[in-house]
Amino acid sequence: PADLIEDLARIYGYDNLPVTEMADRLPPQRGNRALELEEQVRDLLVACGLQEVVTYSLTHPAREAALEPGADPDALPDDAYITLANPINQDRLVMRRRLLATVLETAAANLRFRDRVEIFEVGRVFLPQPDRQLPDEIPQLVLVVTGPRDDRHWLAAEGPDLDFYDLKGVVEALLGGLHIGGAAYEAAEHPTYQPGRTARLLVDGVEIGLLGEIHPQVRAAWDLPDRRVAAAELDLGALL
Repeated sequence: PADLIEDLARIYGYDNLPVTEMADRLPPQRGNRALELEEQVRDLLVACGLQEVVTYSLTHPAREAALEPGADPDALPDDAYITLANPINQDRLVMRRRLLATVLETAAANLRFRDRVEIFEVGRVFLPQPDRQLPDEIPQLVLVVTGPRDDRHWLAAEGPDLDFYDLKGVVEALLGGLHIGGAAYEAAEHPTYQPGRTARLLVDGVEIGLLGEIHPQVRAAWDLPDRRVAAAELDLGALL
């Protein structure tokens, strides 16, 4: 009926229909603070020269296990992941637990065509809960930068590559743009990152995430070039 009524009204002419005021007031407009802050994060990172990517929420346990050299994906319990009953292919079997794996896939794919990659993703990871059917969806922010710091030209064919300190500068610009003070960096160790080039980010004593240079074995697992690749994994919910 709705389709027929619409055609009749169109033929008769919308301008010939009498105006009828609404019988009730519009509901009050309420802002979405969380969404507004996420958009602000995106704007600040784009202003720093990074590009946003949107990757698959689906992955394979072996791909995430490659983030930690020597880790055995078969050693994880069956309920470690949210598993799909009808996956689109054998590379997308489970819901991701870390955002970094899919962002590194994107970085590796783009480095086949360009020398420098500076990307970020705002996304969610999915952590199963033993007492609930649905997982916790944790918002995360991942940054990845690699490649020459400056564009190559005939006067300077070679130059320094992006490293930990370039990434740290982006994180500091993000914190400044969000008016977040009290940030501190502490030396840390993590299998994904190279020893001596890894730090924890703390804000007022609360750990927000890790940043550092990717371990050479992890680089090799993703066929990344033999040069520095800096990455940060931040808890976006805690940050906001």
